[in-house]
Amino acid sequence: GKERAKYTYNFKTLMDSGVITSNGSDCPVELPDVMNGVQCAVTRKTLDGKGPFLPEQALSVEEAIKSYTIMGAYGSFEEKTKGSIEIGKVCDFVVLGQNPFEVEKDKLKDIEILATYLDGKCVFEK
Repeated sequence: GKERAKYTYNFKTLMDSGVITSNGSDCPVELPDVMNGVQCAVTRKTLDGKGPFLPEQALSVEEAIKSYTIMGAYGSFEEKTKGSIEIGKVCDFVVLGQNPFEVEKDKLKDIEILATYLDGKCVFEK
């Protein structure tokens, strides 16, 4: 019930406590769209605007992006080879149409993906 719900998805508390917490696009449980997940983590609302659910657990945009990148790589024991753009790591990244740090939090899901690079090669370009 409500008593247990207050302990659900407490990512901010975990991060503030030093726990490495990762998010992912766990399709078919979640939509395979990372920016949807980033928006939900930041707003603590559903994509159709319901909520916020435990707003005190909202992540910053930086925390949310890190949870999908370097922290996700850590969760799969791959932080030395992926998860951040550094010399010697796999070069996987996307080019976004807008800066997520400058977009309204409720519009993060609407940021267009302009290009996707895997191992340094463009595999999608709009």
